[in-house]
Amino acid sequence: MKRAFAEINLRKLAENLEAYRSRLDCRTEILGVLKADAYGHGAPPVARKLAAGGVNYFGVAGLSEAQELRQNGIAAPILIFSQPAEQYIPRIIELKVAQTVYEYAFVERLAKAAPDKVQVHVKVDTGMNRIGLRPAELPDFLRKIKSLKNIAVESLFTHLACLDAAGQKQLEKFAECVAAAKAIVPEIKYIHALSSQALLAFPQAQYDMVRLGIGLYRGALTFKSRVMAVKTIQAGESVSYGATFTAEKPTRVATISAGYADGLSRLLSNRGRVLINGQSYKLCGNICMDMCLAAVDDSVSAGDEVVLIGRQGGAEITAQELADLTGTIDYEIMCGIGKRVPRFYLE
Repeated sequence: MKRAFAEINLRKLAENLEAYRSRLDCRTEILGVLKADAYGHGAPPVARKLAAGGVNYFGVAGLSEAQELRQNGIAAPILIFSQPAEQYIPRIIELKVAQTVYEYAFVERLAKAAPDKVQVHVKVDTGMNRIGLRPAELPDFLRKIKSLKNIAVESLFTHLACLDAAGQKQLEKFAECVAAAKAIVPEIKYIHALSSQALLAFPQAQYDMVRLGIGLYRGALTFKSRVMAVKTIQAGESVSYGATFTAEKPTRVATISAGYADGLSRLLSNRGRVLINGQSYKLCGNICMDMCLAAVDDSVSAGDEVVLIGRQGGAEITAQELADLTGTIDYEIMCGIGKRVPRFYLE
């Protein structure tokens, strides 16, 4: 295989799941976050692996992601994390998903359209200031939707913006919201506030459920490619668009079949590195849409495996390293690996 590809280590995924489970109270349930194609890892295979490990609830960003899971045989409950336009209410009903809500008009329309009970998770905004009800709005909202036919309030949840004192203040606000909500809807099944990162910072706030996302995936993906060709350029010669790298001496250059359309950020041009035969080599010249180049030595040949993210021998390149070089976070690096990159699943 000469084009870029990714290997997903399902055993590592299971190990990460168990590491998080060891931090949980035995009564705390896990919602596996599968949005953005399971952070670039492939949602259906990941869902099946997590289900085998005891995860029985999943969360996605939108209806198209839920549809993909349903079409691949995932029958477990799925939560849509944001409220879609009202025109998509028939799809919510058809897919039998749980829906995040925070606008009464939307819930009213949902209730009128639904032939039977729809589970809703009420989102309260305790400080992210993104989506959700303000705490003062929550009691009236719950009283109104409680009376709607075919609406079942399954959950109340929030999302933390910070994992420091500001996050603690959010949790304090949320605790007040929980008390107010249970006084109105005592049958609420799930209360959830913590993500993978937040669980480590605030383990005391597990409530009934935690949402595990990026923490499940760290170290499970290896992003690879192959050397397409190797040539020697002379002192004074340049490579790639814009001639941003010029050789100071005769230099062997490997052309690698991975580029920014595959998820290798162009910001890594002349800054990033790759692993070939267990050795680290610096990228040279601008990264192209489908290819990149690296300055290598005589040990590198056409056909050699290239690691862009992951471990090879005793060397490793992490998504966090690429994030640091490009001024972003590892979430974006993982989600940015393109759809045209095939995924292969290893046990």
